[in-house]
Parts: sequence; C-alpha cells; structure tokens
Amino acid sequence: MSVERPCLAKRMLAMAEHCQDGPDVAYLCAWAAAEVLISSLAREAGVRPTFSLRQNGTLRTRRVDGLKVPHVVPPREDHLMRTALRELPNPARRRLVMHPSVGSLARRVPTFGGAEVRRDSFRQRLNGVMDLALTRDVRYPVWHGISQEAVAACVNGVDAQHVGVDLLFQIAVVLRTIRSNLMLGVDDTAEAPTKLGFPLVRILVEGWLEA
Repeated sequence: MSVERPCLAKRMLAMAEHCQDGPDVAYLCAWAAAEVLISSLAREAGVRPTFSLRQNGTLRTRRVDGLKVPHVVPPREDHLMRTALRELPNPARRRLVMHPSVGSLARRVPTFGGAEVRRDSFRQRLNGVMDLALTRDVRYPVWHGISQEAVAACVNGVDAQHVGVDLLFQIAVVLRTIRSNLMLGVDDTAEAPTKLGFPLVRILVEGWLEA
C-alpha cells in the first residue's frame, strides 16, 4: 500500500474523533477513512476492473460523445470489502466482535418512518439496520443484520481465536448501511446506530493501519 493512503486514512480518522459537528458528520469522516483503506488493500491484493468481452473474446466498447471507449466492469463493492477484511489482523477481529456495540446492533430492531419493523411479510424476524435506499415498501424491507449466534460463539470463547470473514462481513455491511442511510438525510439515520457504529469503524480503520 502506498504511504499516502494510510496517512490520509489517519488524518480522516483524527478529524472524525475531534469532530464538533455532531455524530453524523463524525461517522461519515470515519467511514471515509475506512473506504480509503478498503480500496487500497483490495487493489494491493490484485482486485482490478476487468474488460467486458464478447463471446468470441473481443473487447466490448461503447460510444461516449462520439468516441469509442472500452466497456470496463468495476469490482463489486462487496468484493472489495471481503478482500480488505481478509487482511484484518486477528487481534483487531476479536476487538471488533467483542465490542458491546456489535451485540447491540445484532439485537437492534430496524426502524422505518420512525417505527420499529419487527417482521416482514414473509414473517421473518428483522434485526440490525434498514437499508433505506433500497426499501420501497415496509412490507418487503431490505435490511442488514448480524448473526446473534455467531457473535455469541465468539463472546463465549467457542470461536474467539479466529473470527471468520463471514461474520466480519456482516458487521461491515451494517456499518456501510449506516453510512448509506446518513447520505439520504432521513430521520431513521438516528443517533443510536451512528453512535453504536462509530467505535466499530474506528476498530476497523486502526486494525487495517496496524496491518
């Protein structure tokens, strides 16, 4: 990883920790620091855009203002995230999962329009954070949760020595969704998930910097 990326992430995290503009702005600064490191770590691991090819192996192109440009497929955001999480050191993984905020987010009932949504139309029990950008109908919500069973296994020592990427990914997606909701500027971004998520984002950033 280039020297500039960790330095930039450190400065952004410091801005977040000393932010005087409220928890929302602090959270966005902290997540921006995380995104800098996610992109850098994934690129260092070889995650790159790919050319879109036709069945005969030739390059697909498209027209932009009369110019022919290659059709490029960017890496999926989830792929970048999983790749970066694989680089998170084990001590940081344990600090993350053992933090009380993880259990609180795993038990949290998502809200929509200021009201709790405990079950959807499929009678599934919801937990975590509602994805407000993708939820069109509260009967069929999109939400992201954290496995309470997996968290309990770590806290109780069953899997404490090695926290798997799947659980880390669940936590990271919830944290990313909090950011996404904040960008929408709606009431359901509320203080609770922002305050719960902030120390977890900090652990991620500090862990990647240690790596």
